Amino acid sequence: MAKRRKKKSNKLLSAIIALLILFVGGYFAKDEILPESYEVPEGSMYVHFMDVGQGDSTLFMTEDGAVLVDASIADAGPTVVEYLKKQGVSTIKYFILTHPDSDHIGGALDVLNAFTVENVIMPNKTHTTTTYKKLINRIDELDINVILGESGGVYNVGDLEIKILSPIAGREYSNNNNWSIVCMMRFGNTKVMMTGDASEEAESRLLTAYSAAELKADILKVGHHGSNSSTTAGFLKAVDPDYAVISCGLDNDYGHPHVEVMSRLNNAGLSIRITKDEGHIVYMTDGETIVYGK
Repeated sequence: MAKRRKKKSNKLLSAIIALLILFVGGYFAKDEILPESYEVPEGSMYVHFMDVGQGDSTLFMTEDGAVLVDASIADAGPTVVEYLKKQGVSTIKYFILTHPDSDHIGGALDVLNAFTVENVIMPNKTHTTTTYKKLINRIDELDINVILGESGGVYNVGDLEIKILSPIAGREYSNNNNWSIVCMMRFGNTKVMMTGDASEEAESRLLTAYSAAELKADILKVGHHGSNSSTTAGFLKAVDPDYAVISCGLDNDYGHPHVEVMSRLNNAGLSIRITKDEGHIVYMTDGETIVYGK
């Protein structure tokens, strides 16, 4: 077990004890990280970067509710649903679909059919695929509130703040990836940068629109599964994270994560974790200290 080098906080004591119990019980295995009856300790947030193959799906949980970012490919939909159920999720306060590519929205229908979803946040970018059309139709059938995500949007689930940084309002982007919703998830003084598949074009605009202090985060969800089209040197320097997480599939056809990105991350001295190597990856925080397994 490792801890981020910050002032220790007694508020996270119960979460640390819970984590130790999980270690002793053997729960931190690739096939089952947490027990089915799991509850988030008061004053804490858990971030689950799920192992969903060559796609993305991340669960944020606090005592006030759940936020899901993306749902990977269609084949991974049942995996996402099963994992959420094991965490005790019944309602999703915000379901953020970063962009309309199938490796981010493919499993969304399974999620919509399995849980009560109060709000869907997605960029104002349509797609012509059957997957996208089926998703939009199902959202309409369920009469779910849809929020078109763009810079300036701020949403809260208790003490968890979701701040959308990109797409930047009034701007057009060259492709689906750069339309990705980039958002800062803040819980106390802990910040997690979620990037979808945002690439160099979107990162460049973020660097122009925001100061380094506004982009600074503790955990970086590395863009585009570790592709060399993302995580440019300037963007990484501004975010200046302690931890980097890459979601990609074992033996994927794209060679993710690319060697150039791994070199930049290693040179920055980060703790790097990759789902294809570790399986599900979980962090806990009380807003000051970050604790993680393995």
